[in-house]
Amino acid sequence: MRFYLLFLFFFLTSTINAQEEQKAKQLEATVTVGWAIPILDGGRGFHLGINPNFSFSDFFAIEGQLSYAYANINKFIIGDPAKAQAANALIGGRIYILENDRDFRPYLNLMGGILYYFEKDKTTQVNSSFFSLGLSAGLYMQIQKRFTIGIAGETPAFLVLKVGYNL
Repeated sequence: MRFYLLFLFFFLTSTINAQEEQKAKQLEATVTVGWAIPILDGGRGFHLGINPNFSFSDFFAIEGQLSYAYANINKFIIGDPAKAQAANALIGGRIYILENDRDFRPYLNLMGGILYYFEKDKTTQVNSSFFSLGLSAGLYMQIQKRFTIGIAGETPAFLVLKVGYNL
């Protein structure tokens, strides 16, 4: 009888432990909106994105990003007004700085992938578009596992202040 009770105890504790490990390895997503600030060109714009992520441990996750940025800019050298649009499809890593049980949990991310950029000069009415390497690097704060705020540098040359909701 003791053997059966001992076996039942170990079975239940290993099942609970496996459920906790599985819970840590979940696919999640963060929907973000933000203010896109061109770094070299003057102007301002907005950012929309979704960042799915999959945690491998308490401190590391794989992250992706599908995003769109739109900005009214003044070109750096000539000063001509233009409309700039950028779409990114990125993948990379996320490194958490503190443990999972904190209300405020900072993390860093670095991602690379594909960028599509489109620009329309308002003065000359000339359009230019291209595909290129897309990059994003940022510092974020996850608040009570539901909200995210952060700042990121994203291609082609945007500094983006983001606010997000974790689904």
